[in-house]
Amino acid sequence: MKYAASFGAALVLCAVAPANAQQVRTFVSTVGDDLAACSRAAPCKTFAGALSKTGLGGEITCLDAGGYGSVTITKSITLNCEGVAGSILGSAGIVSVTINAGTTGDVALRNINLFGNGGPAGIRVTTARTVTVQNVRINDFTGEGIHVLPGSTSTNLYVRDSRITDVASGIVLTSSGGTIKAQIDNTRIDGNTAGLTIGSPNVVASISNSVIANSGTALFANGAGTINASRNTIARNTQGARVGVSGGAINLSQNAFDDNTVAISFVAGGIVSSAGDNGIIGPPGQAPTGAAISFR
Repeated sequence: MKYAASFGAALVLCAVAPANAQQVRTFVSTVGDDLAACSRAAPCKTFAGALSKTGLGGEITCLDAGGYGSVTITKSITLNCEGVAGSILGSAGIVSVTINAGTTGDVALRNINLFGNGGPAGIRVTTARTVTVQNVRINDFTGEGIHVLPGSTSTNLYVRDSRITDVASGIVLTSSGGTIKAQIDNTRIDGNTAGLTIGSPNVVASISNSVIANSGTALFANGAGTINASRNTIARNTQGARVGVSGGAINLSQNAFDDNTVAISFVAGGIVSSAGDNGIIGPPGQAPTGAAISFR
């Protein structure tokens, strides 16, 4: 009898264990509960609540329009609100999305609206192998829309089909030894104190098919890294392209500089190179001094 009872208990334990396993795909809803299983039938209420129940490399999907709370991401995961107006409403002192996913972490944010409401930053990346930001709206933060600062580790940033408005700095890339490679495409950065800023060596940022407008400095190499800009509209900014330190570089091809206070400026030792096919309407500023380049 003792053997039968023990065997029966073991069967019960085996049946219960899978219910506690993390899921590949979880769901959030404004009428959900973070104590629920985070399934489609029993969704969680916040991104933070669903994160612990989602397996490595999994996806959290939004079921309806609404706010899902700030979140700190510590592993490979995707947040996706495709088809609904999923959002994060910020607050003073709270970063909406903090990414500390480790050197092998791959994180994707898709189809999400980030409203700062006085918060310091929309997305802050401290460690991750890759971060993809696609069709994300970032608005009204007192600091950066996106800030990548991985220290001595390396990060690749991909921003596509997004909009960053009314923040202090649109995208800021800084490191203390690690490499940052960024690709920004089809993105509008509008009404900010600064557009795209690199702040250290070992940073290469490429921006294409995008608009940077109504801002302070649109392209700002404030560190000895490189910005490659091609096929962009850079309009109505105080400065279109600026190299602020010796060793910094900006390479320009097929851009339209329209009605900026100054299109191009650089300090001694800074390099601005042109493919000779940029258009300038308004004050040109300094003529590029770098070697002629050819973008394909």
